[in-house]
Amino acid sequence: EKLRQLLLQHGSFDKVEVVVKQWAETKRKQKQGGGYVTKQWLMDNRSFDKTMADKSFEWAKARGLHRISEITGAEEADIPFDFSWSNTNTTGQRIEFENGAEMEVACFIFPACMLS
Repeated sequence: EKLRQLLLQHGSFDKVEVVVKQWAETKRKQKQGGGYVTKQWLMDNRSFDKTMADKSFEWAKARGLHRISEITGAEEADIPFDFSWSNTNTTGQRIEFENGAEMEVACFIFPACMLS
């Protein structure tokens, strides 16, 4: 606003153009793999021993991620065994100035213009 007031008092918008750009960008990606599995599946496919499988099921029960399968009757827990994330945060400010001018050339400076 201050720059606009200065230009109104002392200049012209025809002669000066100012562009101010400001940006902020945040990106976050999160990927989590898992699903309802049995203790036996954890031991067979994720190299969990019985103690690790038991602790995983205790963790899932405390968070409401435990169920009994209606199909097999087996105890299952939703265990997030794959987890990865990335975070990007970019902020900044850009100020661009553009300027232009027009001049008239008097003929007495360049005598060649008098020939035309």
